[in-house]
Amino acid sequence: MTPVSNHISDDPWAQRVYLTWLARDTRYALAALDALIGFAQTTPAPPAAWVCFEDFLSFLGKVSRTLWPATRKSPKGSDEGLEWRAKRGPFLRRILEVEDSSR
Repeated sequence: MTPVSNHISDDPWAQRVYLTWLARDTRYALAALDALIGFAQTTPAPPAAWVCFEDFLSFLGKVSRTLWPATRKSPKGSDEGLEWRAKRGPFLRRILEVEDSSR
């Protein structure tokens, strides 16, 4: 049995999954932003604009949490996945050439 790696750079499957999730969430955030811009050009903005705004923030938050994951224990005190998250964020930012200052 192959030992399990604790680093994303050693696991091509994990890399593919995270990059696919990032691409999907980014695409959804941009689609929501595009719809929101369209709604913002009408006065008054329709209620659907708020749904687009919420979707944009939600998917943008998912991208942010993937690239800059929490590095501390959860409020419940569990440190499960903490080591993986601490390595995942910097690795993904490096291969995607995302600057730390863009946070």
